Amino acid sequence: MILRKQKNWGSVHWKYLKNKNQFGVAIQSSDLALMYETKNDFKKAIAYLNLSDSIARSFNYKDLLSENYRRLSAIYARLNDYKKALALYQEHITLKDSLYNSNTQKNIADLYVKYETAEKDNQLLQQENKNAKQQLTILLIGSLLAIVSIFTYYFYRSRRLKEEKLKLEAQNTLQNDRLRISRDLHDNIGANLTYINNAVQSIPNEDQQVKNLQSLLNDTIIELRRTVWLINKPSVKLDEWIVKLREYYLKINEVKLGITIIENEESILTSKQATNLFRVIQEATNNAIKHSNTSFVKVSIQTENNHLIIVIRDNGKGFDQNKVSNGFGLANMRQNIQEIGGEFIIESESGMGTIITVKFSL
Repeated sequence: MILRKQKNWGSVHWKYLKNKNQFGVAIQSSDLALMYETKNDFKKAIAYLNLSDSIARSFNYKDLLSENYRRLSAIYARLNDYKKALALYQEHITLKDSLYNSNTQKNIADLYVKYETAEKDNQLLQQENKNAKQQLTILLIGSLLAIVSIFTYYFYRSRRLKEEKLKLEAQNTLQNDRLRISRDLHDNIGANLTYINNAVQSIPNEDQQVKNLQSLLNDTIIELRRTVWLINKPSVKLDEWIVKLREYYLKINEVKLGITIIENEESILTSKQATNLFRVIQEATNNAIKHSNTSFVKVSIQTENNHLIIVIRDNGKGFDQNKVSNGFGLANMRQNIQEIGGEFIIESESGMGTIITVKFSL
């Protein structure tokens, strides 16, 4: 019915109506009302504004409704209908406030969303900064540990090389001292003993004291040669040491050697180890021959489980260890073995002979 009553709206307006574009009809009606307002044709202007208003209200187009009420209020004021003008203006204000509140709430919501987004972005940025700082801290700590490790490695390596160098220098110095002492013993004392021995040999042998002196000189020369041999060498193979031991006891009838080398024949003894072991065997056999009235002394040497085991046994009168624990050079023998990390065991009873056992790790 509206379409039929408004046949003179114009071709554009009819096009909107024909296509049932209600939004376009509302806008077009408001524009046509403005045209009639300028011509002071308030009746048609009111009609078009009412039409626009009814359509705008159907889909709650508050912006257009508010503007229509304002214009209608102005028209009724010009027509001196102030009551209606006031009512329409109040409708305009109400819609305008509603629109303002709605827009305000929307703006607030938009701002809140933006704030939340910005806050999340800020938190994300802070977390990223925190992660970056943690990664940087870990990297710095790792780098510091690596630097400390490298420094520590080179420090201990340098220290170890320095210690090895000092050790090598000390060994060279000790070896040079050994060579010098052995050369002095051989060239000076050895030469003197040889001269004295030759002089004694020219004395008639009927005198027992002369014979004893000759024997003592020979033993001293042999002992000197053995000492020079031990001092001159920084280390000795076990089989070489046994050969020297056999040579020493070759002329001592009371001492019998029993040697069984099952393993470790190529083991190395330091000069100190070789000397201390030799001295203990020498001291033990001399004690047995001189003090125990023994008829024989047996020295057994064997290797077992990477250990050198020396057993010195005699069939003499033995002794009470509580009474002579510090006699017969026992303290010296025990100390000599302890110095090289060995074990010294002595077993003896009056009338039962004596057994001395030395255990030494090769």
